Amino acid sequence: CARRISSVGSGSLQQRFPVRNDWTREEVKELYTQPLVELLHLGASAHRAYFDATEIQQCTLLSIKSGGCQEDCSYCSQSRAHHTDVKPEALLPTEQVLDAARQAKAAGSTRFCMGTAWRGPSTVGPRQFGRIWTWCARSGGWGWRCASRWAS
Repeated sequence: CARRISSVGSGSLQQRFPVRNDWTREEVKELYTQPLVELLHLGASAHRAYFDATEIQQCTLLSIKSGGCQEDCSYCSQSRAHHTDVKPEALLPTEQVLDAARQAKAAGSTRFCMGTAWRGPSTVGPRQFGRIWTWCARSGGWGWRCASRWAS
């Protein structure tokens, strides 16, 4: 994620755009009905109150297991319940994942994301989930965030 920089946002901008989670329907409707250019301006101003506008997060996504998901999500090409051109593949080998992570880091990525065709840890068992946990732990020491995304 973009790092928080104290010199970027002025106090008045942060006061104008406080972090909140108590929006009323009327406030949301007011934002929703703004003209597009005004909404873009408000969004950019709110972002600059907290983040360096010149910094861009570069992420790398690696599919570490494709197809064969046990879930029957009607929209997902990973589900084995639907005929698609996605061929089921086993979980990638450790060194292949870590090599991809090293390449991503060398290319400037600040986050490495691994996508799987599983609902979640309970559907794969502790051995395979442990492999992913180990990959995140090993590459997490490289000064970036590591994440895994389940297909659910």
